[in-house]
Amino acid sequence: MIRAHVRLLPLVLAAACFGSGSSKPTDGGASAATQIVAPPESTVGTRLATVNGLPVGSLAFDALAQREAPSNGTAFSTEEKAKVLDDAIVDELLFQEAMRRGSYHDPKVKKILVNLLLREEVYDKVHNEDFADAQLQAFFDQHKEEFVVPEKVQVKRLFFQISPERDQAAAEKLAAEMISKLKADPEQFTQIAIEHSNDPFARRGGDLGYMDREGKPGVPPEVVTKAFTMDAGAISEPFLAAGGINVVVVPARRERIERTFDQMRGSVLRRMKNDKFEELSKQFVEKLRSAAKIEIDSNAVAGYNPAPPARPTVALPGAEGGAVPVPEGAAAPVDPAAEDADPNAEAQKAMREAEKEQK
Repeated sequence: MIRAHVRLLPLVLAAACFGSGSSKPTDGGASAATQIVAPPESTVGTRLATVNGLPVGSLAFDALAQREAPSNGTAFSTEEKAKVLDDAIVDELLFQEAMRRGSYHDPKVKKILVNLLLREEVYDKVHNEDFADAQLQAFFDQHKEEFVVPEKVQVKRLFFQISPERDQAAAEKLAAEMISKLKADPEQFTQIAIEHSNDPFARRGGDLGYMDREGKPGVPPEVVTKAFTMDAGAISEPFLAAGGINVVVVPARRERIERTFDQMRGSVLRRMKNDKFEELSKQFVEKLRSAAKIEIDSNAVAGYNPAPPARPTVALPGAEGGAVPVPEGAAAPVDPAAEDADPNAEAQKAMREAEKEQK
């Protein structure tokens, strides 16, 4: 069974020397392989074999041997060691062939290589001990407001869209009926939202979650403003906004909380490290840019028209096809299932991995 293992960055990045991306074999495997820069000896260990002049070392052997260790705890036999070494050689052969074919041009591989490069040139060069307590305290004092937990309200919304099939009067009548039901039994809100609301959050019972006064994408500002005028447990009167009649419920409120430096020291450190990462990344990119020959075909750029992005849709109960496009110019609603997704997840993951290795 062929087992793949992770190649180290210096070896992988050197594959850019191929450039052509051709999948046709070249004459002389050894001559092609020598275009790949050999990895540092520190990433090889003891050289056990070579493939087209490139080393297969004890570190790669050990990585594979961990999976093949005899279950009875005895030492590897000669035959078992030969099998592990052969697996490592096969890995090297496949790696070199992938590089020769230009497999590094694959978008996913490019992304991995970029992240590895930034980790080596940026993340691994920033350490917790680089930031003295005095620096952290000064940063906190200068950005204190950013570490405050703002006042927030939990918002639930019913939205009755005005359409050719339902005019404003009909929408207002439906809203009034639903308010009467809620006053009689507030526990009905979730079911009412699922069955009658045209809000994109209806599928999770109309709960928009907690939000501060800035609101969140896809939530009309009128809804946010109304919610902050209400007491916890209150039900709003119907009001017109975003092309329909709205009813807002505020189940709970959270007051503003100011936090101390000692409470936020870890967050301050992460913020300062992130700023340093950004600074070093820009410097590294500028260094590469200044050394590169970059040519832009202005005519080609001007004449190229990329395909327009698909317009987001909003699921509306009872709508034909189950969804309707978001009107042009309107903010696309946040997918409730992904609203808490972190757009910087990859960078933060690399940061966490780098921090673990520093400990």
